[in-house]
Amino acid sequence: MRRVKAGPGFIDVCSKEGCDGPLRTVFSTVAGPSESLLGDLRRPFTLAGLAVAVALAMPELLTSLPMVGGAFRVVYLAALSGYYFRIVEHVGRGREGLPGPSDAFEDAWTLIRDVARGVVCALVALAPIIVWLVLDRRAGEMLERGSLAPLALVFIGLALAPAAILGVVLTRSTIGAVWPVTWIRIVSRAPISYLRLVALFLAAGVVWATVGRLASLLFGRIPFLGEALEATALNLVVFLQAALVGGFVRRNADELGYE
Repeated sequence: MRRVKAGPGFIDVCSKEGCDGPLRTVFSTVAGPSESLLGDLRRPFTLAGLAVAVALAMPELLTSLPMVGGAFRVVYLAALSGYYFRIVEHVGRGREGLPGPSDAFEDAWTLIRDVARGVVCALVALAPIIVWLVLDRRAGEMLERGSLAPLALVFIGLALAPAAILGVVLTRSTIGAVWPVTWIRIVSRAPISYLRLVALFLAAGVVWATVGRLASLLFGRIPFLGEALEATALNLVVFLQAALVGGFVRRNADELGYE
């Protein structure tokens, strides 16, 4: 078997003696428009994507309620975290569009697991700066002086975040997010693609912060619905980032051993 480039995709052919014919095509995988980077960027911005973004934001309508508001915020974050990983898996398997709304809401145990996965991946991203703040007694002074060291540590953490997310997806386990061997395997098998993913991941983070600021200015003073509208806008950016991670999985499935 050998792999031959065919447009944006590849064709696997048999070139050994004994094949029926000089070159027998075994299977072909040619990337269509929905499998391109541009196709991944477009995935959230459909009526279906907007509907899911609105549905996930509904608990935000109740987060201001006394006593139970915090519980609704946890439900929202759990559903968003779970749907994030569903998008990565969905896009990684080359399926069209986004997962259905029902994929974001499952049983209570799944919600707890998804919260844990989201928290662990966030801690991986924050680990370098947290460790530095704890261990370096001069950290406070350096922050006051505007040192570049904290910024560099933040970027290091954000560069690790995609590896943590991919670790969960590839191992189907929360432990994969904190297992350095898994990170090394992911990066070493597709180093250039991973660097491109990190750049896109960071860009999506900048877009998220910008959209969050704009949404706060536009919707922040709207009573009752304001927070849900802000959450809807931010959800779409989160979907976008997840689709980019899923696109990395799809394009490097063979190297990563993803089935």
